[in-house]
Amino acid sequence: MSGFFYDSENDNQNFTSIVHGVCPRSLEFLPFNIDNVAVSDCCNGLILCWCLRANGYCYIVCNLMTQNFKILLPSTHDVGHAVGEARLGFDPIASLHFHVIEYVDVDVVCVGVEIYSSQTATWIYKDSEWGEDTDVTFYRQPSVFLNSCLHIMGHSGEYPMILVVDMEENIRRKIDGPSGLQHSMHQALGHLCVCTVGGPNDSKLSIWILEDYGIDNWTLKHTVTTWILFERINIRFGFPDFVDGDIVITVHPEWNLIFFAGVDGTIIAYDMDRISACVIPA
Repeated sequence: MSGFFYDSENDNQNFTSIVHGVCPRSLEFLPFNIDNVAVSDCCNGLILCWCLRANGYCYIVCNLMTQNFKILLPSTHDVGHAVGEARLGFDPIASLHFHVIEYVDVDVVCVGVEIYSSQTATWIYKDSEWGEDTDVTFYRQPSVFLNSCLHIMGHSGEYPMILVVDMEENIRRKIDGPSGLQHSMHQALGHLCVCTVGGPNDSKLSIWILEDYGIDNWTLKHTVTTWILFERINIRFGFPDFVDGDIVITVHPEWNLIFFAGVDGTIIAYDMDRISACVIPA
């Protein structure tokens, strides 16, 4: 991972490089007004964009390095869509083809998914099998593409769930989330990873790993008291529901690092091995 896109609290999209000398290339090579292009998701080097044009919206999957892109036909389900909330699935080790997943929303309930396959260049619709009381949590929630499945945070009643869509099999699965509040899901060292908060004043950050993908048994990997840690660099800690705090952006997929975005635009990297934090230079 050389860097990442993230949303600031005013919904502006930003890119931060974590490798010296790596700078983002512009999306201006796309055949659209750049003001009408929004980054919806990123996955293993590909970027999914939502683009507004005169005759409606479309999705584009592009590669910044090669400037290759593919314009997708709009999905065909005529009931309802969570437009702009699509997610991208791509694993170049398993296949050179990608998938785009759009959650079909009717009356604020996810009733199914539309799945686009670059191999067939078509969309297919699948009804939800997660249950009537289960829904997707969209707001600033990252998705994880792992084991040919897309994972996104959701809830079943009042309980947090990870909702799974299998690209190869006609399977939808629910994974119980670990204990704690304000779940934020990521990928770390080839496993699902969830960050939660708890303790007095929600000051304890916990990092959970799903080591055995076949069972819902989370392992607590790391905990830290955030106010002690971040007091050194004078920042506050928060999750997406707390607009006045810092937001967990992502967990590095290969290193034991967590990245936060501060309300002032500061990017902080926390090293779980060294139990230390530092500001990433702009």
